[in-house]
Amino acid sequence: MLVYRSVSGPVYQELAKTYKIDRFRGSQDPARYSLVVLDGTSAPAGESESIELVRSSLSKNVPVLFVNASEGHKRALMTSRCMPAHTKSDSAAYFVRREPGSGRSFELVDLRQRQVPITSSSKILDQNGILTGQYGSSKLQLDIAGTHLSNYLTTIRGRLQSGGRAALPSPPSDYPSSGWFQVTVTENWQADNNGSIDGQSIGHQMSYTFVVYADSGDSLPSKRFQWCAASMEGTVSMSAPVHDDTDQRGYAHTLFQANLQPVDTTSGNGLQLSAVQAQPTDADGSYMSSMDFTIGYQGSSGPSSWIWQQTLQQLEGGFGGWQATSPPPPASDVNDVSLQAMQTSPFDGDGSNWTDGFYRVFVGKHVTDMNLASTLPIGVVGQALWKTFDPYNGTVDIQYGSTSTMMKLQADNHFFWWHCYHFVFSFGPSPGTVTLDFGQAMPQGAGS
Repeated sequence: MLVYRSVSGPVYQELAKTYKIDRFRGSQDPARYSLVVLDGTSAPAGESESIELVRSSLSKNVPVLFVNASEGHKRALMTSRCMPAHTKSDSAAYFVRREPGSGRSFELVDLRQRQVPITSSSKILDQNGILTGQYGSSKLQLDIAGTHLSNYLTTIRGRLQSGGRAALPSPPSDYPSSGWFQVTVTENWQADNNGSIDGQSIGHQMSYTFVVYADSGDSLPSKRFQWCAASMEGTVSMSAPVHDDTDQRGYAHTLFQANLQPVDTTSGNGLQLSAVQAQPTDADGSYMSSMDFTIGYQGSSGPSSWIWQQTLQQLEGGFGGWQATSPPPPASDVNDVSLQAMQTSPFDGDGSNWTDGFYRVFVGKHVTDMNLASTLPIGVVGQALWKTFDPYNGTVDIQYGSTSTMMKLQADNHFFWWHCYHFVFSFGPSPGTVTLDFGQAMPQGAGS
């Protein structure tokens, strides 16, 4: 790997055990290397030499790893048009890859310190129908160490060995290359051997892909605008439930939700987008998401159009007794998108009918068998679509994130009385934010 000036940090130290180090002396061709590494502490944000090294590397399909990258470093890579987007906040490591042969298509793999807020509730129902409960909250800190670090290293090593992610669907050959870009943001989090859920583990490996397309409509300026399509693909991993008998079963994973939220502030510019659709709207027993829309453009023979179509299919786990939907947003957040997958059998994963998870026996209550799909890792998918009102030559911030709910049911039977217990823990890491530069995908004739 080609190393620019001095570099430090745990990600670099681990990679240095595998890759031969060559220091950049100003003349080496990045194409000779499998990776280029820079450090934000030795390369000032916006510095021309480091920007040009990144530009040259990406143009030759050589991945770049920026350790100790401030938000300013990441923003400078976007404003210099090395790439069309960046993630917000500082990063311990920021891996950037241009997908080979795919036009302006990039992947960003972000490593940052994270907090995972955990909300909890416990309810008790007795034989007289009296329900009592309590609520709580805590936070899990994910530092740049342990599983959080090792998962990141596994991800980027896999990216270095693979041929890249395809830009799908690809525009027609006469669609202008300056009229679109694609950015995939990949992140993960893991709550290992968590005491809240009796020592079980739960984690997410998620990729969010954002594609912006210019639409020239029927060649009238009043019809010009931009599309922004987003897709979510990932895996919820979990360890096997600790308890599985008639008196106690869990913890099972019963509810997943991903959120895609344009930031509706003056600086976030989220109100430049209008929500068009989200998928799936009703996937029951089989989990897939299909979406299509028509893009107008000025082709080689004049006004033309092409149909963007994409179907995402669950690749891991089952979906029996589950349902995927896109619940409508609150009236105050009309362009937000929620993509939800929820257990529906033997009870709903939001806990609204949790008492259906018990059945009557002579001495009290027993716990129903868990849904098998809720005890194993599960793949998750979903899509969203927005459009601008007019061509927009600026940036838009979109927040992305995902949460999971874990549940346990327990029965306590005695000769004259019984209690049913419902324990819930929801893990919701702090969301990330991506800034998309719509000015790098302007309709023809609309300026730039």
